Amino acid sequence: MVVVVIIAIMAVIAVPLFSARFKAQRVLQVAGRIADLYRGSHTRALARGAATVVTLDVGTGTLQVLEGVQGTTAAKTNCANLPTQGCVTNNWGNVGTSSAVGNARVIEGISQQNVTTTMTLPGSSALTSGSVALCFSPGGRTFVNTAGAWTPDNWQPLTNVALVTISDPSNSPRTYNVVIMPNGTARLEATRLP
Repeated sequence: MVVVVIIAIMAVIAVPLFSARFKAQRVLQVAGRIADLYRGSHTRALARGAATVVTLDVGTGTLQVLEGVQGTTAAKTNCANLPTQGCVTNNWGNVGTSSAVGNARVIEGISQQNVTTTMTLPGSSALTSGSVALCFSPGGRTFVNTAGAWTPDNWQPLTNVALVTISDPSNSPRTYNVVIMPNGTARLEATRLP
């Protein structure tokens, strides 16, 4: 009977520790996936010669990756969409469908991940809501848009490091930063919460 009680006590102690560990691992996996999307979008822009945009819904962690294509709203025929190089001049809101050619097409994305995301841009405080779009040009430049509208005036060159912070403070002692450089490269960093 004593052995059963000791095992039960140890199980009660161990379950929360394992649960916290799994939750911390989930935050790391989400942060790694977000970093991969930014890195992959930059690489895709350079390799294909087409501008790519990563739109982050700050707070929910939902991301969508778009590739710029030449096209109109006319019905698609047997020709493929040609890439477009313009970050600033492309109408990123005109996303094509399976039957119509737009000025952008959805490449990939991730949906809400139940983590907290914030974005810090050069010269501003951390954004905790709204949408932030980063555009990677085939020439190696990065542009940022926080306005949500796709007019040329809303795009600004990224002149310093942008940070996407991913955390779940209620479940994990760590927070992760995706550091995006002005040249478009991105890396993942881990820090401890205070």
